[in-house]
Amino acid sequence: MGENKMDKLKNYFKRGKRSWLEIATYMSFLIVVVINLGISFSNPNSGFLPNQTIDGLSFENAQIDIQNGISKYTVEVINNLKENVDLQTIEVVLKNENGDELTSLIGYVGENLESGEKKILEASIDEEVNSIHQVEYHIHK
Repeated sequence: MGENKMDKLKNYFKRGKRSWLEIATYMSFLIVVVINLGISFSNPNSGFLPNQTIDGLSFENAQIDIQNGISKYTVEVINNLKENVDLQTIEVVLKNENGDELTSLIGYVGENLESGEKKILEASIDEEVNSIHQVEYHIHK
């Protein structure tokens, strides 16, 4: 009878390990799926917020973060020209799928962008900007 209880205890732990292994496997799978979905939504070449080059400036890895009623737009601005660029502001126009303007944001990356230099442009608005399908940049020098 003592072995029977010991066998039950061993089987209990075996089942427990197997169920923890199954849970860990399912959680790992779920994490991979969530990460892959997140990457596909923020992928700058997916058509959602595509990379663009305008007047020798590249706009890459654009993202929109909406929290607590505030939309924050972030994009890397890279000077691909062989000379420095003097800038004032960069206007970011967010459009819906029909090409209609949803809103316009003004960003600033500094007065001068040296050749090959990369800076982050951030612009925010106190509203939730959803259904963005196109982005236009207007560079004010």
